[in-house]
Amino acid sequence: MPFTAQDVKEALFFIPNYKFPGVDGHGSYFFKQSWEVIGDDITKAMLDFFNNGKFLKELGVTSSTLVSKNKYPTSIKELLAMQKKDGGLGFRNIELWNLAAVGKTVWAISQNAENLWVKWVSSVYIKDASWDAYKPSRNASWDVSSQTQICVWLACRGRLQVKERLERMGLVTNNTCLLCGQGVETHMHIMGECTFNRQCIQATKKWLGIGATVVTIPELIRWIGRVYRGTKFRKQVVYASWAAVLYSIWRNRNQIL
Repeated sequence: MPFTAQDVKEALFFIPNYKFPGVDGHGSYFFKQSWEVIGDDITKAMLDFFNNGKFLKELGVTSSTLVSKNKYPTSIKELLAMQKKDGGLGFRNIELWNLAAVGKTVWAISQNAENLWVKWVSSVYIKDASWDAYKPSRNASWDVSSQTQICVWLACRGRLQVKERLERMGLVTNNTCLLCGQGVETHMHIMGECTFNRQCIQATKKWLGIGATVVTIPELIRWIGRVYRGTKFRKQVVYASWAAVLYSIWRNRNQIL
């Protein structure tokens, strides 16, 4: 028994509206809504195929799908870390990177590497003890050095979650500085316009013997790079000191929050 035009229409209208579209990008919903315009052409093409064995050349297309031979990610973490050529997003595996960074740090300390940070850790914490037997306390300041670096990195790029930024995001309604209670808490406010922070900066300048008139941390960092005439070692100490000051300010602010 040959197929009829009604059979073609019923078959098409039986398909759910939002099923995955064909290679032309149109789903069944498109054809249903346009049936008055294209119904006769579709019916003729389908009946020619089923009743006469004729197939329109224009419909003879091939859709190729590349199926990866690699293991499919089982979590967002794996998807982020998987290389782009394997179908992932190509992000650095932070867990492995952190493990490698810790390993490099431990190796530098155990070998007494010639750099300022290792010398400081060795003289203040390890002293004459063997590294193999040494167990750092949980509040050892060098244990949070990575947090200091992250804080400075965010601050230099204007990405600290200051209240002025949180207000724009709709997360807070009060943008007043938590440390001094005066003025809007912006990046520049945290960096030295805040009266509390300015006192910390002035005390640190006096301790380091810096007589510059600049009063914000960004200005001080630029001054150290362009004007300061100390040795390379002293510059490293001064840079590290300002990084520690910035981190301490931000940590105290977060404790209040």
